[in-house]
Amino acid sequence: MVSISFVLGTRPEIIKLAPVILEAQRRKTSFNLIHTGQHYDVEMSEQFLESMNIPTPDVNLKVKSSVLHTQLGEMVKKLGNYFKINRPLIVLAVGDTISVLAAALASTQNAIPFGHIEAGLRSYDNTMPEEINRRLADSISTLHFTPSRKAVLNLLNEGIEPSRIFNTGNTIVDAIRIYSSMLSDKNTKQADKILQEVKGDYSICTIHRVSNVENKENLLEIIQALEYFRG
Repeated sequence: MVSISFVLGTRPEIIKLAPVILEAQRRKTSFNLIHTGQHYDVEMSEQFLESMNIPTPDVNLKVKSSVLHTQLGEMVKKLGNYFKINRPLIVLAVGDTISVLAAALASTQNAIPFGHIEAGLRSYDNTMPEEINRRLADSISTLHFTPSRKAVLNLLNEGIEPSRIFNTGNTIVDAIRIYSSMLSDKNTKQADKILQEVKGDYSICTIHRVSNVENKENLLEIIQALEYFRG
């Protein structure tokens, strides 16, 4: 039996969990990694794991992108089946993705404690899938690891017992501290080479929220705004 099962599925989760995983290694705490497959291509996951010195996942559920409810159902089923046989002392996940909610549901259904890292964040906008995921995960979590005092207050206002809340801070800060010192000359030279090949002024913009990329009107407005600021 391992002490901790870390469940992850996306790039942000890899980055945010990395400091916790490294600390578990330092303390020689037994653990395993379970990848749901939410971000399943090499650039989305494997390169991040390798570059951040995170072990290859022990289990890959290979639940690829799909309609959200189908994806969630498949993850819960596969995680649930795994936890029936392999019972860690606790399951940990970070953030507000489908993978986190699936981990919370599957562990709770198998009477295994679930710890939510980055608990208590709220937008109070229920049109956001992330808001639904994190609120549902928090509602069934055994332990809540919050990134800020505001997140603590949110949980207290929702009736979570103070003894189950731990204000541990934001693991992104730890990730920056750890990995900024690991940047090599090779990394920076590669970045410089790419930038030198870009002609003229440029800006980088990522558009990934469901409310933007799956809403034609919103997406057109964003593109028009970018064209306007381009001048």
